[in-house]
Amino acid sequence: MRKCLAICFAILLICSLAACGSQGESQSTPPPSGTVAPVEVPTNGGSIGIVMPQDPGNWNPLRPQTREMVDLYGLIYDGLVRFDEEMRPIPGLAQDWTTEDEGTTWKFKLRSDVVFHDGSALTTADVVKTLDLLKSYADNSRVDSIYEGVFDLIDSYSAEDETTLMVKVKVPGHRIISAMSFPILPRSYGGGDSLPAGTGPYSISSLEKGKSMVLSANANGWRRQPYISTINVTAVPDTAAALSSLDANLVNLVHSTLLTASRYRQKDLINTVPLMTQEYECIVPNVYRSAVSSPEMRKAILYAIDRGEIISSIYLSNAVLVDVPVTPDSYLYSSSTFTYEYSTARAQELLSGLGFADDDGDGYLEKSGASFKLNIIVNENPGANTRADAARLVATQLGRVGLRAEVSVLPWEEYTKALQNGNFDLAFCGFDIGKDFDVSFFLHSAGANNYSHYSSTQLNNLLDAYSGAVTESEIKQASLALQRYLVDELPVMSLYFRTNTLVYHSMIQGVTMARDKNVFKAVEQWYIYREGDDIKAGGVQ
Repeated sequence: MRKCLAICFAILLICSLAACGSQGESQSTPPPSGTVAPVEVPTNGGSIGIVMPQDPGNWNPLRPQTREMVDLYGLIYDGLVRFDEEMRPIPGLAQDWTTEDEGTTWKFKLRSDVVFHDGSALTTADVVKTLDLLKSYADNSRVDSIYEGVFDLIDSYSAEDETTLMVKVKVPGHRIISAMSFPILPRSYGGGDSLPAGTGPYSISSLEKGKSMVLSANANGWRRQPYISTINVTAVPDTAAALSSLDANLVNLVHSTLLTASRYRQKDLINTVPLMTQEYECIVPNVYRSAVSSPEMRKAILYAIDRGEIISSIYLSNAVLVDVPVTPDSYLYSSSTFTYEYSTARAQELLSGLGFADDDGDGYLEKSGASFKLNIIVNENPGANTRADAARLVATQLGRVGLRAEVSVLPWEEYTKALQNGNFDLAFCGFDIGKDFDVSFFLHSAGANNYSHYSSTQLNNLLDAYSGAVTESEIKQASLALQRYLVDELPVMSLYFRTNTLVYHSMIQGVTMARDKNVFKAVEQWYIYREGDDIKAGGVQ
């Protein structure tokens, strides 16, 4: 439950965000006062300032506890696998991977030209030692790592030679590829509280824990050397302080989860861009309750929900509407699956066909003359009321088509008990979808978080076919078939994926591909605009 529900994960992250802001001086470059002109040719040099928590909880790259530390470690460390702009797994420290037995055994071939920042060469011994550490965390209930889930997939691993890692998986399929994106650390690292060398685009020049860190561009990296020479990292107490530091030109870039972060945008001075997350919000129907057992009833409910109103009024546009549990920026997403555009007329048509009518003229529908009410549950979260507010708004929207609904905002323990016991008609839930986009854990009949109690041999087969696919064409075909089934049958009712905000000074150019927990995915393409660069590049001032 703890590791699968994004509700809990989001709570932890929101709490940990209170560990991310700045005091003290920064060496970052202030933004120019005038209009920023486009630069055709990036130039080398300069520095930027970012933030980290004053107390990150630990200094282990395999056990980050906040988004800021995940982002920060992405500058210093690499995984065997990376992701392109469409969330497609692509080579990282592994130049390629192959399987010869339909996805049961995978071989990851390391690049031959990779060295750690301390000059030591990368070999499979480093990968094996990193996996050993992750396995020790997976086996220890008192130690958590966001990467330990890799051992839900791995049966065994070994070094075939210095450049080839062999991995046997518990269930055949492609999911292991995306899972191999955790940071690879040198074999000398024992999991202590000091940061080891990495292979990433930046190396650590200095570190004063709780205060500051200086990162320098890695001139000997396997990727191209970054244009920006130095990144100064300042510790701040919380995300509000981080944004205040940016507003005061003490730092230049902040990854914020605050719904109001986009208000920091200033023309030609501060840019804001949404960061897609894997945080999927949905309504889980209890299909064994007669109230929502019919797919047509679930369709009527979804047509009656104005998700655009929820996103704009409650999430302040920090969400993206979907009808399937696949992010719209993924190569797997099919726009053809978008089906349930808000329509009270369509909702009322379906409800009428199901035998609903306002027999007593009170504005609410009865079913075959009997009163009707939907019981909606949602978890209580004193630090972030957005999901409860969304549930209340949905109850209001359902009332517009004549459906009476009552919302119960429950403490976490009561909420989880109600989910497990099926004491609800509709439940507002959140799930952290893995980057492999496998959703068996809450949709398969045997899934640990299948709170709808939906059971279908056809759906199980579709989920198994997707998980077991190996080639990209097989994966895409299986994903599309699964998405089409989900919009037809609605075992869960998709709402949206949450988004965060990247706030940064407009002097930083070339910012692309940034994403939640991977802000610096393409940092080597970033560069700093300085007055006169547009002239040197042939532009017009």
